[in-house]
Amino acid sequence: MKKITLMYALICIATVLSAQTVVTKWSYTNAGGNPPLSPANNATLIPLPPAVGSTRNIAAGVFNGNDRMFVFTRVGATQVLAYETAGGTLAASLNVTGVTGGLVAIGDGDVTSDGKLLMCNVASSATASNQFKVYQWDNETDAPKIAIQWTVPAGTDRYGDKAMMMGSITDGTAKVYSANKKLGYSRVMCWSMIPDPANPGSFKFNNEPTPTINVFGNSTQPSVAVSPDGRYYYKDAQKNLSNYAANGDSISEGSNSVIRVWSGPVKYIYKDGNDDIIAYFKFRSSPLTPEEPVQEFVEILRVPNGNLAELSVIAATPSLGPEYNLNGWDDFVARKVGNDIEVFAFSTTNGFAMYSIQNLNTQTSSTSMEDKIKLTNSNGYLTVEGTQASEVEIFNIMGHRVQQQLNTNTITVLDLKGIHLVRVKAGDVTKTFKMAF
Repeated sequence: MKKITLMYALICIATVLSAQTVVTKWSYTNAGGNPPLSPANNATLIPLPPAVGSTRNIAAGVFNGNDRMFVFTRVGATQVLAYETAGGTLAASLNVTGVTGGLVAIGDGDVTSDGKLLMCNVASSATASNQFKVYQWDNETDAPKIAIQWTVPAGTDRYGDKAMMMGSITDGTAKVYSANKKLGYSRVMCWSMIPDPANPGSFKFNNEPTPTINVFGNSTQPSVAVSPDGRYYYKDAQKNLSNYAANGDSISEGSNSVIRVWSGPVKYIYKDGNDDIIAYFKFRSSPLTPEEPVQEFVEILRVPNGNLAELSVIAATPSLGPEYNLNGWDDFVARKVGNDIEVFAFSTTNGFAMYSIQNLNTQTSSTSMEDKIKLTNSNGYLTVEGTQASEVEIFNIMGHRVQQQLNTNTITVLDLKGIHLVRVKAGDVTKTFKMAF
């Protein structure tokens, strides 16, 4: 009786998601067979595991009038590589004169809304390399200037592995956030801008940060994202995705049945009605054999009314590749362009790519979405049409799952016989078909 109930339940599942198509604009990845090379010595930017990640983070945005993606790497030499976003070709290797010091010379960065590139180093109070620095580039030829220099206080504190830069330097609204890479409770620091008395009408960063929310980390890959109304999203590997009010009060947590605990940075994208649209990176944490389900990709999430207990997955990018990501060095930039979301995804072991998730209108009704999902059976292969499938599952007549495929629109059924149920999931919309093989 329970198995029959399960079959009826599968047929009745339906939720909310828009029609969407995921387009790969360009890629330099293991999955595509063309991992990126370093122009410094023609070596791959991404090391094979279990080597320590020498290429850890990226940035993207309109920099000095040009749309660029930046890769921060130490392969061959300290490099900040600028790629044009139209086709992914290398446009420039930025001047890195003066980029020295810290536990690691280059950490994380972002492009500000007024077209400046900010990049921090990694600094730790546990070593002599306790000077946390943020560098600022205004163009692709000049050396950067030091925008922030701060001595990390004594204690087990480490900043710069992950950072978020936002706002405009020109109008003084730019801010830099970084979470402490520490096991246990610690503060997320924020550096804001103040008037520059040496240049009236201009602004500079205050070298002294302001402590913000108090979070509990796992000393892996702590990251923070800030919403326009001042709330915080926080993620560290092996910890649930959580969010906080502007005053630091804990609001909610995302279930690890929906959000993988082995995952990288969280980032805010935009507001859709009363809901937040955010994203995070799922990395492959172990070289298990057989391999765990496909990882190494970005998932787009809807958070109704900012409540993570009600979040759902509404889109996902393809996997960058199969190599496991031992320390979870990964990054992405996601930005809304009309009804689309452009995603620059990066993994230290699998490369980087640019995707466009098209027609992501999340207010579309579930009925119209379900009508667009089609399933065809031809020559022993099922093909999902009308959307990008995030998961395809096949159940036999007894309710046992016999096949599962992630992030693919084609699945083989050559070995199946008789009546089966096929459940197609696209984000948080699910449609079930009854098929005879």
